[in-house]
Amino acid sequence: MTTVGKIFAVLVLLMSLAVSGLILVWYAKSTPYARAYNEARTRLGNAYDAASTSYQEVIKVKQETKAELDKAEKAMKRLQDENDALRAQVGDKDKQLSDQKNEKIKLDAQVTQMQIEVKKRGDDAEQLRVALEKEQKNNLDLVKLNDKYRQEKALAEIQRDGFKDKNLQLMGQMEQLAKENAKLSLGRGATSTALKVGEKNPPAEKVEALVRGLTDSGLIEIGAGSDSGLARGNTLEAYRLNSTTQKYLGTVRIIEVNHNKAVCVPLGKLVAPIQVGDRVASRILGG
Repeated sequence: MTTVGKIFAVLVLLMSLAVSGLILVWYAKSTPYARAYNEARTRLGNAYDAASTSYQEVIKVKQETKAELDKAEKAMKRLQDENDALRAQVGDKDKQLSDQKNEKIKLDAQVTQMQIEVKKRGDDAEQLRVALEKEQKNNLDLVKLNDKYRQEKALAEIQRDGFKDKNLQLMGQMEQLAKENAKLSLGRGATSTALKVGEKNPPAEKVEALVRGLTDSGLIEIGAGSDSGLARGNTLEAYRLNSTTQKYLGTVRIIEVNHNKAVCVPLGKLVAPIQVGDRVASRILGG
């Protein structure tokens, strides 16, 4: 039974007592006094016992209600403590969230700064790449120019050595010519004219070609002909130019020619035998 029900029962009991009293008064007027008194006393005792029982139940209900209230207060206090703890946790979480937001702002600022730095370095790298390409081009031009100067130097050295060798050849040819003139003078008379054995006849156009073949009889085949401006009787200067040798070889004369090749013979004594892969030219530098 609930507390309200029990209180309602007590009220009903008290109303019953009042009604019983009224009934006793009415009954006393209509019955003998002794019997009415006893009956009233009996009913009053019963009512007292019922009231006492109800009072005990009310006290019990009050105690139970107090126990329930104490229990409820303890539960409320526990809930309040838990609520306070939760509020403290929420406060900590809010502080952590605020700290994380501040940290994110710092990280965003750092990322932005790093992006700016990366872009700057990219621009610097692009400038360096352009400068490097320009420097590489300059270096390549310098290498080409250096190769050109080295080749010209080699040709100049070949020309220098060739002049020395040609001087020796000319001296030998002059001696030979003198001997032949002497023989001709003796055989045909002093008015005879000697052939100029060492005379050169370079082509009018600048010509360069490779030696492509040799024969056992000493003929030299070169890879240039009338299409390049060569003609029978032209003379060319032979030299060797490779990674290990830079050497002037001597002069050759063309005896046969077609549109893309020619056949030559040495003009006088050569410094060294001509080989396949050697070169011939109308002149060496300014020579």
